[in-house]
Amino acid sequence: MNPIKPQTLDEGDVQQKVQNFAAEKLTGNQKQPKFPLIRPRIEVIEVEQQFNAIPFGQGYSGRIANPQDMFTFKRKITRVKDELKPLYNDALIEAYQNQREATEKRAGGRSSVQGGRSGQAAEGAIGEKYD
Repeated sequence: MNPIKPQTLDEGDVQQKVQNFAAEKLTGNQKQPKFPLIRPRIEVIEVEQQFNAIPFGQGYSGRIANPQDMFTFKRKITRVKDELKPLYNDALIEAYQNQREATEKRAGGRSSVQGGRSGQAAEGAIGEKYD
């Protein structure tokens, strides 16, 4: 299957593309369905670019298998790098401190030093001492 490369089309261009595509797919093989199933996906940037596909498909009634739901419209989302929401450093610091306080409360006031020994130095795996 060779998808059609994205390009700007108006309604008249779409009619011609559908007719050409249907003619290419009609091989005359006995196992081939009587009507072709055509489902072009159209990417639009603005909602105003969509057109009413139902009347358009009715023009192909009796010639294609799916005239009522022929087109699928997909809205193309474009994002600019500067549009990303900024992270607020103060809010992140406050959230971190709140999380840390909540963790200390759950630990019952114990220090987060290795082994939970409050006021004592913990010894690391290599033998260093942590205060």
